[in-house]
Amino acid sequence: MPENSPTFLIVGAGGVGGYYGAKLLDAGFQVRFMARGATLAALQRDGLTLRSIDGDRHFARVSAEAKAPTTAVDAIFIAVKANQTNDVLPHIATAVGPQTAIVSLQNGIDNEDLIAEKFPGAGVVGAVVFAGTHGVAPGIVEHRAEGRLTIGPWRPQDKAAVNRVLSWLERATLKVNPTDDIRRELWIKLLWNAAFNTTSCLSGAHVIDVLNAPGGLELARRAMVETRTVALAAGIDVPEAAIDRFLEDTLKLKWGTTSMLLDRQTGREVEAEAIAGAVVIRAAKYGIDTPLMSMFYTLLTAYNRSIAGKPG
Repeated sequence: MPENSPTFLIVGAGGVGGYYGAKLLDAGFQVRFMARGATLAALQRDGLTLRSIDGDRHFARVSAEAKAPTTAVDAIFIAVKANQTNDVLPHIATAVGPQTAIVSLQNGIDNEDLIAEKFPGAGVVGAVVFAGTHGVAPGIVEHRAEGRLTIGPWRPQDKAAVNRVLSWLERATLKVNPTDDIRRELWIKLLWNAAFNTTSCLSGAHVIDVLNAPGGLELARRAMVETRTVALAAGIDVPEAAIDRFLEDTLKLKWGTTSMLLDRQTGREVEAEAIAGAVVIRAAKYGIDTPLMSMFYTLLTAYNRSIAGKPG
């Protein structure tokens, strides 16, 4: 495929996948969505609608299927929940070629390893997404805050893939920050997720309400301190200053609905393993006590089992 006409596969068309897919479509690129259920039906019937602070867009006709294309694409953006990564990877194999860049737009710190193990010859691009997006209904995405995107190579051989993806995203007028240490950036984001995705989901409250509750600020800080301690043990240099910065920035949010809270509100499984589990499992490996994150992990796992009808 010519350099000036890249092809993209967006796997998952919720808030994140729908937003980035819409931006790529708006840039005139060839975009195909891989979706299922009500989202797939809506895309095929009504197209994709983006309600954005940068201007609304509606794409009446989009390419959307339940399966991946049978020929390789230039880039695949994986935007499904982290607990679905293992399940979805075998289904994108037909779209992966030696020049395909695979970008994880997901929560957690384990997705890129799973991708690299499944597709060692592809370019694996890690990404940290703060998009301010929300899927308000199948095929309809709301973009409510400026957000930011950071991308970087997962392995040394992935640098060329990062450069290609960076150029395409910039042509789509997206603000992207490249980094040579995407693992560090993913752990820094995990600080926020460990403090706020967990507490908002377990309380059923928006982030601002968690912080303003008695002891809420200290609760969020303790979750981030435990997570940073594990990161340091794993050899990831997460700065202590990131904790205060997150707390200060989060207190300024005009809205505070997290992805995990939205999943609970709609009766879906939450990302217990990718967020709390990622911390707790590594903490056990390094002999670190994480009482707060362990409690979160237990309760979130119990919730997932309850909606799946599994015994406790």
